[in-house]
Amino acid sequence: MKIQDAKMALKELNRHIKTILHNSGFESNNGFYPDEYETNRKLDRDGFEVADLTADEWQLVYECEHILDKLDSISERIDYLSQPITHKGKLYRTTNDRYAVDGVELCCGYRVEYQQYDKEHECYYWIIDRIEYSDKYDGYYFYSSKEPCSEGKSVRIRW
Repeated sequence: MKIQDAKMALKELNRHIKTILHNSGFESNNGFYPDEYETNRKLDRDGFEVADLTADEWQLVYECEHILDKLDSISERIDYLSQPITHKGKLYRTTNDRYAVDGVELCCGYRVEYQQYDKEHECYYWIIDRIEYSDKYDGYYFYSSKEPCSEGKSVRIRW
């Protein structure tokens, strides 16, 4: 499969994922709440109404919740990769000691991509990460790799 074919297949998959998330109520409820939560009710020992499900049904609820959460993450990743690259360049320090690229100042939680060298394939590739700050890492760093931000590092932003 060619890369562009894979990209199109992921876009189509994402359409199906979004339908599943919508139909399950996962998006609007911020989690999976099956219809049985409303229809199968009982009072607990304190007199509060709770869902009355079997152990097998509870297992399915937990597993569906887990799977839907992962599908939501996959959908977000596909959406992200579908966005255009809007800023690209080398990191530099601003006057208030933050990092910036192409005129955009980066702060904690900002999603960026930075270049990393792959020794095995002898090439550079982009890593999706976010910027964070901690004295433990001597200031701003890339969250996933714990690599410190440094002036001159190639980064880009998608919006």
